[in-house]
Amino acid sequence: MKRIVLVFAVATVMTVFALPSPSHAAVTQHQSSGVGQDSFLVYGDSLAWESANFIQQRMGNEVFVHSFPASAPCQWVTWLNQDLATYHPKVVGIISAGNPCPGQTIGSLAYYFQYEDDLNTMFATATAAGAKVVFFDAPPMLDPARNIALSEIPAMAQALAANYPAVTISTDVATALSSDGAYTPTMPCLASEGAAEGCLQHSITIRTTVGPQAGLHLCPAGLESDFPWPCPTYSSGEFRFAKAVVTGLRHA
Repeated sequence: MKRIVLVFAVATVMTVFALPSPSHAAVTQHQSSGVGQDSFLVYGDSLAWESANFIQQRMGNEVFVHSFPASAPCQWVTWLNQDLATYHPKVVGIISAGNPCPGQTIGSLAYYFQYEDDLNTMFATATAAGAKVVFFDAPPMLDPARNIALSEIPAMAQALAANYPAVTISTDVATALSSDGAYTPTMPCLASEGAAEGCLQHSITIRTTVGPQAGLHLCPAGLESDFPWPCPTYSSGEFRFAKAVVTGLRHA
């Protein structure tokens, strides 16, 4: 397979959570009970993890969100065959904030090659099972080096998607959580957001702004440090992320 890596860049890995053992992770995914035929299946890392409740509020038992903080497609690909057999999804959503596989560095050649191989496997496996696939561009990050990787991964996914008619690329999430494509910590409040939700002078925080999670996560003050790492307050970023994911899934 021809490699599609466009840029070589080395970035510092931002470690916010330590990923539990695979056996622990397998039983701690966000999931809804009673998911049946023709469901929606979403793979993601911490951004999908923290937004899962809002996704499920909108989609109910139609959706299964298989996400975990600090995870990457190299983990998701190992879950895929069992999930396809269990949930028979009509649409599989994939969104990554660019986490590396264990032992890799964001922006290295090995990192890009791994992403290409894993995304290609996920596209091929899901579409062979009869599902459509939506790959979501991630929202921009505060760290410029991480943004280099995040600009390459969608380009890679777009090139791979040319081989799979059932795979589409969505910019819904990136658009919903950016200002003209650039990172922003705040956005104008939604009609549903008032003072109780954190709206102040028509503006609301949509990204984590303090601590080691700043510029990466969506919870304003950062996710709590203990599992299951909840956001202690309303998160406009999580709400917008979820709404954009649901829109992309519904329009697949």
